[in-house]
Amino acid sequence: MTHKDRKQEELERLQEAVEEKAEEARAPSEEDSLATPELIARAEAEHRLLWVWTVNDPERISELLAAPGVTGVITDDPALACSLRDEVPPHPIKTAEVTV
Repeated sequence: MTHKDRKQEELERLQEAVEEKAEEARAPSEEDSLATPELIARAEAEHRLLWVWTVNDPERISELLAAPGVTGVITDDPALACSLRDEVPPHPIKTAEVTV
């Protein structure tokens, strides 16, 4: 293998590593109908951020805000979500860890 080939191989490995870290750092958002219990549990297990959109049903907002795997909700009625947020038990605020 030539020096040029080794450098190209090293560059490709570094590019893959950067792409993996960028994927880990993204704060995914998911439509409410696709935010299944399995998806929420996976986000919690992988310590990933998860925003669920567009949630306007008060019961669903409360359910999602109480779920440890959900970072927050996106809604057309922020005042409602804020009032409901005070009624759900708190859980630690999650932040994405990014290491390079």
